[in-house]
Amino acid sequence: MILKNTKELQNYISRCFDNITADYKNDFLYLEISPENEQMFKLQMKEAGFHEFQGDEKDYPSLYLSAEQFKNSIYHKNIHFDNIKEENISFEKRLIPANQLFNVEAIINDPNKELNDSMTLRALDESYETSILTIDGDIWMMDIYSETFTIDPFAKKAKGKVVTLGLGIGYFIYMAMHNPNVESITVVEIDPTILTLFKKYIEPQFPKHIPLTIIKEDAKTWFTKENIDEFDYVFVDTYQSSNDGYEMMQAMLESYLPPLEKVDFWIEDSCIEFLRSLIIIFFSQYIHKQKIHHQDLYYNEIMKKITKYFQKNITIDSEEVLKNILYDRQTLREIISTKTNNT
Repeated sequence: MILKNTKELQNYISRCFDNITADYKNDFLYLEISPENEQMFKLQMKEAGFHEFQGDEKDYPSLYLSAEQFKNSIYHKNIHFDNIKEENISFEKRLIPANQLFNVEAIINDPNKELNDSMTLRALDESYETSILTIDGDIWMMDIYSETFTIDPFAKKAKGKVVTLGLGIGYFIYMAMHNPNVESITVVEIDPTILTLFKKYIEPQFPKHIPLTIIKEDAKTWFTKENIDEFDYVFVDTYQSSNDGYEMMQAMLESYLPPLEKVDFWIEDSCIEFLRSLIIIFFSQYIHKQKIHHQDLYYNEIMKKITKYFQKNITIDSEEVLKNILYDRQTLREIISTKTNNT
């Protein structure tokens, strides 16, 4: 790698560090709003750097979501869980309060590519009684708006022979079945409790016009070129949140790096957001001729991936080149797929 240590690059890296350490956007999570002070909150969010509030005020989106519209969406209107009765499974209702800001999407990437990423915060216009399923005391499913925001785009993108890794409550499957471009759906799931629950209580409520096949196998071992080549679209949803998502992505991508447009990972940008920060740390240490290192052992292993990846023949001579590296999904997946001595 050839890195030209210009003032432009130094200033860019410095701005990225400033944005990494600025966590004031998180202060808006779970704040109480009202129709009367909604505009005030939008202006405060503008000051805090939320991207959707940087343009003309008349174009700002509403901070409110319709609870009624959510309840009447096709999945939530037609699929029911209150008949589930199993010894290690419990079903309950929990009230999601109105007028409280919560995150409904994966991280929104900074349009200026300076690591000033944003959340999409919204509040319900009225309280909503959500369904919660727990298996052996652990929450398996919580029926909330973020599921719609983060899964619907992939169900709409799906086409032809579709495979989804991870079963959950079958939300992706159900929505993909309503996509006219989908011919068949295959599910890869290893958990016997989830499989039994789905087959016994949930699948009977699903449409029958789309062939549905279930493969009982570990998604990590299934994720091979040979298997993926059999399908037109792959959706990976085998983790609970961004907290455990990167680990699953790494295990799969180290095994096989698929074509970018063929495979989507649920909330990918949230899972790999920290990776951009590590890349900036790498370039800062490289510029200042410091040892490439992170004091956290977990992150240090990923720093080794980054170091090995940038041993390739690449020239970084401008802010724009580095920006494109940080926000290019293919590049980030290639870094994740890079194997070191410990992986």
